[in-house]
Amino acid sequence: MLEEETADQEETEDNAIQDEPQEQETEDEASVDGDSEQRSSGAFIEKPGAISKEKLMNLYLDNVRDTLTGSILRTRGIACQEGQSPEPIPFNKAVRWLGTEWCEYCFTMTGGARVQNVRDLVEETISKSIPGDFLEAGSWRGGASIMARVVQHVMGEDKNRRTYVCDSFSGLPKSSTEQDGNFWSRMHYLEVSQSEVEDNFKQFVSLDDNVRFRKGYFSQSLPKLRKELKADGRQLAVLRGDGDMYESYMDILYNLYEFVPVGGYFICDDCPGIIVAQKAVDDFRRDNAIEDEIHAVSGSGAGTFWRKGRPTSVNYAKYLEWNTTRVF
Repeated sequence: MLEEETADQEETEDNAIQDEPQEQETEDEASVDGDSEQRSSGAFIEKPGAISKEKLMNLYLDNVRDTLTGSILRTRGIACQEGQSPEPIPFNKAVRWLGTEWCEYCFTMTGGARVQNVRDLVEETISKSIPGDFLEAGSWRGGASIMARVVQHVMGEDKNRRTYVCDSFSGLPKSSTEQDGNFWSRMHYLEVSQSEVEDNFKQFVSLDDNVRFRKGYFSQSLPKLRKELKADGRQLAVLRGDGDMYESYMDILYNLYEFVPVGGYFICDDCPGIIVAQKAVDDFRRDNAIEDEIHAVSGSGAGTFWRKGRPTSVNYAKYLEWNTTRVF
């Protein structure tokens, strides 16, 4: 009898041991099925200690910014001068953030602080539902516009908002007014083709049908763009000027500022350092009764911006009258 009980116990234990893997397998299968359901539903399950989605986005945008300025690879700076091959300067992290030098292998020479400013304002206008696109007039290799487009993508607004890239893609023009000189037209390092800028957008997976290139000197291209924006009913949440010359800023502001909605922004990359650029901005603001407070770009060696606080009626007739004084 004792032998039979012992045999029964051994048989029961053996069955229990054989059953355990089956139970464990069932739990594992349930876990896999659950993970599959989470993946298929697109749910973002944040595990304890994992990096948050917001922080991950910020890290990505930081890397985009620092790649655009050449800071990640510590690319050399170059002296601002006429000609095709300016003198190289060793990389300096602080100077690159200030944006007070040109750079050799980078996508923008505006520096980290001003690229961050573009990022901040595009993020703000999207977060606050300020309607409109991003437009940059004077793009060089396209870095600031790329930053804006990447922000539009990561915030899910790439289908609703456009990025306009306006440039001659052949350098700056000779002066048509007495306020400007012709030395800008001799800075051949500023000549970057449209195809090169398009390729730069592709490097950041940000070139699509909502990136619109408008080629030509501003005196010719922006009046046409003004008509186009009117016809399409577009607005400009952020308008960024980087034209260097008095006449460039007059072309930019008179043709495009009316499309900035209340709550939108205008950025002057060259203010207050380039005197003629600042004069053009001052003249436009005075003649169109704009009193919104001007802010310096934080941490930058140049650059100012203001937020449009009320509707503005731009006196386009004054621009047309001024145009008659230009000599092309």
